[in-house]
Parts: sequence; C-alpha cells; structure tokens
Amino acid sequence: MVRTWHATFGLSTLLGWSLLVSTVSRADTTATGWGSGPRASPDAWDRARSWESGPRTIVDVASPLEQDDFAETLARLSFAEPLDARALEDQSAAARALAHALGPILGSATLEHVEVTDLGKPTGIVLGQWRAGGLAYRGALAATGTSQTLLVMVVRSGEESLYVPVFEAGVRDLRPSQSVRPFDVGVWRWTSIAGWSIVTVVAWVAAARMRDDASDHRQAGRVSAVVLLCLAMVVAAVVYLASSQHAESLELVGLTREWLAVETAGIGLALGMFVWMATAGLRGKPVASAPMSGAFAKSSPRRVQTNRVAREGPGGEHRKR
Repeated sequence: MVRTWHATFGLSTLLGWSLLVSTVSRADTTATGWGSGPRASPDAWDRARSWESGPRTIVDVASPLEQDDFAETLARLSFAEPLDARALEDQSAAARALAHALGPILGSATLEHVEVTDLGKPTGIVLGQWRAGGLAYRGALAATGTSQTLLVMVVRSGEESLYVPVFEAGVRDLRPSQSVRPFDVGVWRWTSIAGWSIVTVVAWVAAARMRDDASDHRQAGRVSAVVLLCLAMVVAAVVYLASSQHAESLELVGLTREWLAVETAGIGLALGMFVWMATAGLRGKPVASAPMSGAFAKSSPRRVQTNRVAREGPGGEHRKR
C-alpha cells in the first residue's frame, strides 16, 4: 500500500514538473519583452501594413514593449497561394519561392542566405536573410494547406544577433502543414473523355456480338447506350466518394465534389446518347435467302399470300391434321 502511494506521488510530481517546464518553455517562445496585436508599436503596424499587398494579408504584428527611435518589427502574414512542393526539396527552388512570397518586402534586394529545415519533408520551413537600407531582415516561409504563412522580422544592421531568439520563437510557432496544389481540371477532363470513349467502343462491340444478327447496329446501339447510362450512375458515386481527399484542391479551382462527379458522369451520358442517336436509323441487312423482290422477298405480299394458302387450303378453310 505504501509502495503504491509512493509510486502515485512520484508520478504526480513528475507530471507536475513536466507541466511546469512545458509552461516555461512556451513562455520563452512568446518573446518576453515583446507585445503583439494592439500592444505592438504603431510604427511596427505601419511598416507591416506597407508589406500587405496583393495576396499578402496581415495575421499578427509584434514589437518590443520598450520603444526607442526605431521599432523592431516581427510580422506574420498569410500568402494566399499554395507552396510549390519543390521549394522544400531544392535550395534554388526554395529561394525562388521565398522571393516570390516576399515580393515588395524584398524589393530590389538579394537574398544572402537561404536554407530549408527538414529538407524533403512537407513540414519543412524556408528560411532566408537579406539587408537593405541599413536594416537586417529575416524571413521564414511555411506551407499551410492551400496557402502559405510568411514571417518577416526587421531590425537595425549590427543588432540582428540580439533578436535571433525572437525570430526563432516565431518560426517554432508557424506549424507548417502539407501544401495543397490546385486540382488539374484539364488533365482530368481529357482523361475522362478518353476513358469514356474506350468504354463506349467496348460496350458497342460487345452488344453487337451478343445479338443474333451481328449486323443489327440499331439494337447494339440501344444496348450499349443503356450500359453507359448504368455505368454513369456508378461512376458518379465513385468519383464523389474518391474525391473527398481532394476537396481543398477542387476549391482552389472553383469546383466541388458534386460538380466533379456530375461532370464526369455527364461525359458518359453524352456518349451514350450519341451512340443511341447515331445508330437509330441503322437496320440489320436481310439474309441472302430473302431477296428484295420476288415470291421469297422479305415481307412480300405474294409470300404472305402463299403462306396463307398453305395453311388454309384453296377454299380458305384450315387443313385438318
């Protein structure tokens, strides 16, 4: 009983210390001595607003609580474009992606140093440094689904080492997630058209072979059209369910899962209607033993009369068996 109590007490103490250390660690990452949001300097907000243009929107701004003649600024912005996955796999692609996201913030300056944390992983972060107008800049870029998060810090040149912990704390709070690319509608549509065309040909050939008269294209067309109609309903359900993982990609190009399913099935329906209408006027060829004219012609009045006489006899009465 005593051992159980000691074990419980020890475990509780360990958890308490772990919680305390975790709390202190989180407090360190909030950059002690800095204020964010309404507590940030008006000059810092003005500088951040000058960076806000096009797809860049301000998320938060922070600056030192004790101000002097220059307001050091740490701004987090949202960049409304998905991050190219190659930026997390190659240094040159990372530099291009960071320069593109910075845009007017970078201006005519040149990135002096670029690196990628967790190179090759979707949770990687692009880091860069540059100087302009006697100021030192640091930037960080992380993928956040269908957009990017951009972190920018500016301080006076020669003082950047004093604020490195502040910038690193901001980088740790970025929480990157895998980038989402726009759905390639063009490739999907052309693939759907090609796939449905192959299915249409196969269905028509199979229907023609299953008929007693292989040359009866009208009946083969009707059967294949019905087959395509049934397949279209199945395909619509499959596409709708399978596209659940691509909802964000579809949203980037203005589509929904429902529309993608209807559009894909609609291609099959359109081809089915085309086959039905194209073969509606086609009839099977008459067999060789039924000439177009004469007593043995197909549906010939004389042939019908001959058959009636054979059944009823010359007097019009049915023959007795």
